[in-house]
Order: sequence, then C-alpha cells, then structure tokens
Amino acid sequence: MRSAEKIMAWLTGAIALFALGSVIVGLLQWNVMSGQLTEMHTGGIDTHTLAETPKLTLRPRIDIVSVGPYREMATARSIIMWMTVS
Repeated sequence: MRSAEKIMAWLTGAIALFALGSVIVGLLQWNVMSGQLTEMHTGGIDTHTLAETPKLTLRPRIDIVSVGPYREMATARSIIMWMTVS
C-alpha cells in the first residue's frame, strides 16, 4: 500500500469512528429527551391538581373588596407629617 492509500484508509476509519460516535450521542440525547417529556407531562398533571385543590376544600377565604379609605387616610397622614416637619 502506498502512503496515499494509507492516509485514505486512516481517514475513512476516522470518519467511520466519528459517525459511530454521533450515533451514540444521538441515542443518548433521545433517551434524555424522552425522559424529560414524561416528566413535563406528569408535572403538568400535578400542577393542574394543585390548581383544582382549593375548589374542593371548604376553607374560609378573605376577599379584599376595597382599599379606598386606607389610601385616603395614608395620604392625609403624609400631608400632616409634611406640615409638621416644615
């Protein structure tokens, strides 16, 4: 075998080795991605269950209807504080 043929044989082997490595990396990535898809699906179901839980319980709730008088009172206090400082 001449030196050019040896170089071509070595390069062909290197290409085959890189191709095999690419296939292995691709298979490992596929395995990881399929595991993530399963985790995302079960996580979505868990989130939906948590969102539906308050509808099923009979816990008392406090709803804030209005905060209007507090704002007026806080503004009046700040004006009084400003007047006493000046």
